[in-house]
Amino acid sequence: MLEEETAACPPPDSPEPFDEKEWTRRKRQYSDDLSRLFSKAIEKSLGSHFPETTSGEGTGANAASAEGVKSVDVTFNIEGLFLGLGISTKVVGLPEEGHGYTHNFKRLSEEWTLETVVLHRYMPYAIIVGILFLPVDAINDRPKTTSLAAAASKFRGFQGRTDQGDLAENMEKIYIGLFDPDPTAGGEVAFFDVHHELGDLEEPPSEKLCTFEEIKDELVALFKRRNPKLRVKGMP
Repeated sequence: MLEEETAACPPPDSPEPFDEKEWTRRKRQYSDDLSRLFSKAIEKSLGSHFPETTSGEGTGANAASAEGVKSVDVTFNIEGLFLGLGISTKVVGLPEEGHGYTHNFKRLSEEWTLETVVLHRYMPYAIIVGILFLPVDAINDRPKTTSLAAAASKFRGFQGRTDQGDLAENMEKIYIGLFDPDPTAGGEVAFFDVHHELGDLEEPPSEKLCTFEEIKDELVALFKRRNPKLRVKGMP
């Protein structure tokens, strides 16, 4: 799915001589660049199931919300009238010593909550999905609790909205996308749905991982349950 994206955005080198502020800037820029590239890849792939999906070339697309027009990373709008599906992408691209990839989880949960509540309050039928991309070594990177297990535990309570009357601050689904940052690795991404339980040091078994094609099918089924009277041309 993401061979071109990971090849176009290799991990940064640390500055020589080392400078903490410059290293922080490079890490943040790397995650931001990956987020834009992943959003574009999602837009391209999602179009087979949600026609005319857009990501604004990776910079986000506008959607109406309870606080005016907001930018959403990837959107599918119904005839331009309302948000049918919105996907918010986040990336933690590099680890912090002693913390693995968990150092930004609190901030990410707060951002997702703020993004989700203003969209759902204005459009309660909208399906809002979060995808957090982590390097694949998040499955075995820490001695007590892996970053993947920590992410699943942290974000499980921020998703699970099944009905338009459910809590506005909860997303419908949250997935963790596990990617290999090595540009020569092939660009395959395995996805983990955070509703699955995962032991502190458990590597996710194959039956708990899915492809983006499977995610697309799941989101189409969710969209049709939420909007049983809508017929979208080009949707499977």
